[in-house]
Amino acid sequence: MPRVRIVPAQPEDAAAVAAFNERMRAAGANHRLTTGRPFRDYVVKDGSPVTLERYFVWVDDILRGGVVVKRLPFWLAGNGPVEVAFYGYPVSEGVANPEFGFLGLMIQKFVTQRYPLVYGLGTGGLHLPVAKLMVATGWQAQPVPFRFLVFRAGAFLREIEFIRRRHGVVRLLADMAAATGLGAAGLGLFRFAQSLAGRRLRTEGFRSEPVNTWSAWADEIWQGARESYALIGDRSCAALATLYPDAHPHLRRLRVVNAAGQVAGWAVIIVARQRESRYFGNLCLGTLVDCLARPGLEVAVVSAALREMKQAGADLAVTNLSAAEFVRACDRVGMSSGPSNFFLFLSPGLRKRLAPVLDAGRSPFFTRGDGDGPIHLT
Repeated sequence: MPRVRIVPAQPEDAAAVAAFNERMRAAGANHRLTTGRPFRDYVVKDGSPVTLERYFVWVDDILRGGVVVKRLPFWLAGNGPVEVAFYGYPVSEGVANPEFGFLGLMIQKFVTQRYPLVYGLGTGGLHLPVAKLMVATGWQAQPVPFRFLVFRAGAFLREIEFIRRRHGVVRLLADMAAATGLGAAGLGLFRFAQSLAGRRLRTEGFRSEPVNTWSAWADEIWQGARESYALIGDRSCAALATLYPDAHPHLRRLRVVNAAGQVAGWAVIIVARQRESRYFGNLCLGTLVDCLARPGLEVAVVSAALREMKQAGADLAVTNLSAAEFVRACDRVGMSSGPSNFFLFLSPGLRKRLAPVLDAGRSPFFTRGDGDGPIHLT
């Protein structure tokens, strides 16, 4: 019986990490470990409520895997703050060597025992091994709603991979529509019909401005909004300074204010040219990564974020938001619904703790900011 240890990573593990990565490379596996800080987009300073942890898995004193965990206070409606953990994507040599196939389950058991209130987010689909394992061991899986808005029909028809992978008539028609301008005309008619139905951007009376520093105004939004959701991760200014730091090269942080200068909410977006993306080709993609609003002003915040993306040159805007209030806001401003491969996984412990609040009709608040950060969107 092999001796397995799961312990915090140490700087002196660098040689073992290099050997592990070389074995994975030789086996044709893409997974890698690192000795660097977990969740590279985050900046954790003194006083931050966010804690980042990395664990390595040793089998008979040879490094065979690892996992990262993010701990953060969440607000549970009617109960106040509770500490919840995010289960980062586990890596093990089991993907390349069946001898270590048992490590995936062992890592998951370690995490759930150490952090009973834990969730997973993302994965890319329920067909992936880590998702299958979570579902098989009693985790609840639910897709996080996906919404999109096309700004430039020609680019969308030329680049979106769902169409480019099609053959024959569908792809030919898309090429013709992009080349002749019919796609843009069709999009214009669609927008007009939506406007008649009241589904349009609503920016009247609001403006957006860059966020230089998260400060007391963000705390006011957080304190005013948090009880609206069954469960929501800390969006205080201290947490936001870690999750969306000042020095991040790709994030655009927006504060949305009305004509009187009162803050309606905030949004974090990314506008970035994709490079042969498996989903978005070479589109200039705008992503609403995260946002929060005073109750009732969700539409104003989403509208301001979309307007900013369009002005920055985005061809397409996308977002994944679980909160019903923000899903309705996306629908009201004219975003369309698409299939989601972005899943929320609730551990048995977290699901049990959350059940009474969900039964009361509130929805949980999760965005791409609640996972490992917007690392795949730049």
